[in-house]
Amino acid sequence: MKIANWISLKPFSSEDEMRLLLKTCNRQYNQYMKLKVALKNNLIALLDQTFPEANALFTRPTRVDGHEKWVDFVAKFWHCEHVRSLSLNKFTAQDNK
Repeated sequence: MKIANWISLKPFSSEDEMRLLLKTCNRQYNQYMKLKVALKNNLIALLDQTFPEANALFTRPTRVDGHEKWVDFVAKFWHCEHVRSLSLNKFTAQDNK
């Protein structure tokens, strides 16, 4: 009695190439997400140091494209002295651009 045709069977492989590629991509994605969260938390901490309690002003939800208003604010107004040098009208006009 013949159980199987041993010649036509593929050799056993614990992980094929595609699985290894997917595992590598998943690992890289997870590392990217951890780094993104760490950098975002760091930027928020710096914003708190420069402009105490400013995070409470940015209550708008994240846009569909992932963009957040407070990131624009940090890019335009990197230091409190920069804000102090502007009049209220100039500050408001620049913040709304």
